[in-house]
Amino acid sequence: MHEKGYNNEYSWPVKVIMDERPVNLPPRCMKSVALIKTELEILAIRRKRVLARLLIDGVEVDMSAPTHVADDFSTVEAETVGFNDFRNDLILIARRRILKLQLELDRLVPLVLINDWLHAETLVHDWLVGFRNVIVLVAFLPELIEDEAMDKERLSMFLTRHAGSWKAVVAELSDVLEDKDTEELSDFLALELSKWVGELVGYLDSLHADLNS
Repeated sequence: MHEKGYNNEYSWPVKVIMDERPVNLPPRCMKSVALIKTELEILAIRRKRVLARLLIDGVEVDMSAPTHVADDFSTVEAETVGFNDFRNDLILIARRRILKLQLELDRLVPLVLINDWLHAETLVHDWLVGFRNVIVLVAFLPELIEDEAMDKERLSMFLTRHAGSWKAVVAELSDVLEDKDTEELSDFLALELSKWVGELVGYLDSLHADLNS
């Protein structure tokens, strides 16, 4: 897949939304997904906010590589967080997105069993894109913990260790995918990955409660 170019009449019907409100970007920015993302980042900064999430036709894309999308997309949605409440906003966004991904993971377990291997593998990879973006947020949270009244070291160590263990989880998942066994994959998602995600949700709840106590 590659980026779709914008024609000379600027008639490419792409709807751009930021924080649930439509925005009008300059035609020069509509030539690629990368340019749209850059313009949204600039717009967010002007509003004293930070771009935190990007979706193409309702599907979350990897923020580090947003150009790998279908040619015929029609909607770009962006979610931002404010500077003033950056820390709490990030925690709440990360928690909300992890909960959503946790539900998707629960649905994924039976789907893996009833689909052929190629489809099952695609479903898992699509899920991982969204979760990698969340991990980036989680890994950044310890840098925002400045309240000395709370147990900063305890929280920071957990988040750093838990986010860091993601590499091990991905490595184990890669081994499972190499076996091309849908039953083994389903078991790993239901037992190992689901447990890991659940622990992260619980600790984000604890972090948010401690920061706001």
